[in-house]
Amino acid sequence: MRALKPAPLSVLLGLALSLSTAAKATVIYSDDSSSLDLFGSVSALCLSGHAAHPDRPYGNAAADSAIASRSIVGLAMRSRLGDHLDAIAMAQWDMTNGELDSATDYLYTGIDAYEYGTLIAGQAENAYYAVVGTTDIFHFLESRGNDAYFMDDKLPGQLLYRFSALSYDLRLSYMTSKDQVNDTPFSVSHQIAASVSGRVSDRISFAYGLVYTNFSYAGADNRQALGNYFGSLLARDYNWSESEAERRALSSHKIEAKYDYGAALSYGVLGEGLYASVNFTVSDYDYLKHKIYSTEGAVSYTFDNGMELLGGLNFEHYDGFCVISDLNLGAAWNLAPSFKVFCEGTVDLGADPERFYGSAVSDYLTENKFVLGAEFSF
Repeated sequence: MRALKPAPLSVLLGLALSLSTAAKATVIYSDDSSSLDLFGSVSALCLSGHAAHPDRPYGNAAADSAIASRSIVGLAMRSRLGDHLDAIAMAQWDMTNGELDSATDYLYTGIDAYEYGTLIAGQAENAYYAVVGTTDIFHFLESRGNDAYFMDDKLPGQLLYRFSALSYDLRLSYMTSKDQVNDTPFSVSHQIAASVSGRVSDRISFAYGLVYTNFSYAGADNRQALGNYFGSLLARDYNWSESEAERRALSSHKIEAKYDYGAALSYGVLGEGLYASVNFTVSDYDYLKHKIYSTEGAVSYTFDNGMELLGGLNFEHYDGFCVISDLNLGAAWNLAPSFKVFCEGTVDLGADPERFYGSAVSDYLTENKFVLGAEFSF
């Protein structure tokens, strides 16, 4: 689940890259050469049965309505090494009880060379998040309609370089080998991503990016997990039996690479009046007969009194039918600078994921979801 993070990567990097952190962060220590800041949130959530579980096509879980609580705690650190050269680090933990899973969201360290860019190593989003992150506006429930999230959004073993100048931003990332990333079936030999984003006016911005992922079949567990997952996809495409498809998925039709490429166009600034964005991604797997087309749109309007209205549409198409089709709606109200209440829901518009993923598709992938929450941030 990609939910309830305080801010996307651009803001989180800003926390670690600037001596003065976000307005709600607490300065624990600061002098002329070093700083340590604390930030986070505590939330109480009322969840419908399926809202507590990740939007993934694999693995099922119980689906009981629940009251859950969540605490997100982060640290941003900086220490000066020399003129225009700082050491930086950031850690963020997601701690829960009830129906939700705990996780380490961000964990990285690196170097900020100011006008020469920033290099970090650890767990974070890859460079392609500059494209898909433009519609990542909801407080808890998130889009299911982009195959670029097939291993979740925050990935371990990342090397990420970021260079910003004038109104443009360049990101390059490399992911090292990792088995069954984020408890998914996908084991990776390496992943390379790049993106360019910028502004064409005060209110209009764009982003373009691409990703190459190379899968690793080393080890019996990895081979079995990838064979089972890709076998279901090949069985539909080639009209094979499941056993035949799984055998070919590990031999003549082994899917060793995936390519994602796409673009985004946005208007406004999130949290300041009207914000709208749309992004489009093409995902291409070895040996699948067709490409996956993912389209996401999101719109937000923030009023002067702190109220915010949210909406979004998400579609994932394959061979002329919808694998995912969702309507997302939400509202939030900042009752005080550090306290807000919110409600969000996801409505399935009639997608057919079983036609693509096979009979093993998770029960909750197309279920309607609802959450009501209260959040105190610091």
